[in-house]
Amino acid sequence: MLARFLAVLIWLIVVLNWVDLAYRYQGGPEWLDSLLHFLGGMWVAALFWYISTKRKFSIFNFQFSILVVILVMLVGGAWELSELIADQFIIDNSLERMQPNGLDTVSDLFFDFLGASIFLILWQCFRKPSLSTAVKSSVVKSG
Repeated sequence: MLARFLAVLIWLIVVLNWVDLAYRYQGGPEWLDSLLHFLGGMWVAALFWYISTKRKFSIFNFQFSILVVILVMLVGGAWELSELIADQFIIDNSLERMQPNGLDTVSDLFFDFLGASIFLILWQCFRKPSLSTAVKSSVVKSG
């Protein structure tokens, strides 16, 4: 289920990014960048969660969720750094900057954080409990 979610979400991000790039210099919607960061934060959180399930980590709890959010923020920070480098050394001055100001960076990181947090809340609410969780809860109830 999580693998399918990752695949659908990355395609949605790619399509929306193409739309954003096509319309950015023609007065496209301002909110699209925030939506992309929200979905990107959600995707990175889901990817870290998916990798952890494949590696069979046993710490699916609040501390692990905090670790996932920190990793998402590190990825978001690296993305913002790449935009800064592109603005300084690659992008022609006649084009719109990827980071027009510090507020854009803070907003982008906020939406990365929000996307990761929403994913983690929804995942905790809707995922099926693992066998070990079901066994532990039945032992607690019977004891």
